[in-house]
Amino acid sequence: GVARLDLSFIAIDLNNGALFALFCLVFVALSYVLAAAILKSGFGRSLSGLHENEERMRALGASVWKIKALAFGLSGAIGGLAGALAAQHTKFVSPELLVWTVSGEVLIVVILGGLGTLVGPLAGAALLVLLKHGLSAYTNYWHLIIGLVLIGTIMGGACGFYGELEAYVKNRWPAIGAGGSEGGKQKRGNNSSIGESDNLAGKDGRQSPARKETR
Repeated sequence: GVARLDLSFIAIDLNNGALFALFCLVFVALSYVLAAAILKSGFGRSLSGLHENEERMRALGASVWKIKALAFGLSGAIGGLAGALAAQHTKFVSPELLVWTVSGEVLIVVILGGLGTLVGPLAGAALLVLLKHGLSAYTNYWHLIIGLVLIGTIMGGACGFYGELEAYVKNRWPAIGAGGSEGGKQKRGNNSSIGESDNLAGKDGRQSPARKETR
């Protein structure tokens, strides 16, 4: 079998289920912080741009294949960490983990939680585990019910559980999301006005007043 880490030198017994769960939660939190930091970096902005429009990023001179390779490596590292923790949890590596349906569960988790977010996959994983264990106690056809939930999520706009919750909070308490959205709209408006001024300046060969004031 696969033995759990020996942390007896710091008085932690990972054979205790509660302590091992906390140990895993620490790595989940660290992975989330790392992913959030990456998204805020220049590489993260390149990933966002690549997600929105790959051809435009290529036209801007970005090395698309390098960005994809780095993203693949990072996701593989996080996936490897999750696999190591899962092996220590079960103390056994089953060949069933190599079945293609396991990869399908990852997609189900992301879609259920919400695409394009960091919190979404966490919410999707929790929701999938709750549905799996809750429904399997009543019927052997719980796969069918989860499939129907997945289809309903996609038909509803693929916002996922977290996306729907976020939309509900913004509709229920508009003041919560008003600050960020208004700031984003104002910033986009300023950028667009500067861009239009630059275009006008380029046409007549003179620098626009708006650009002068900005500088």
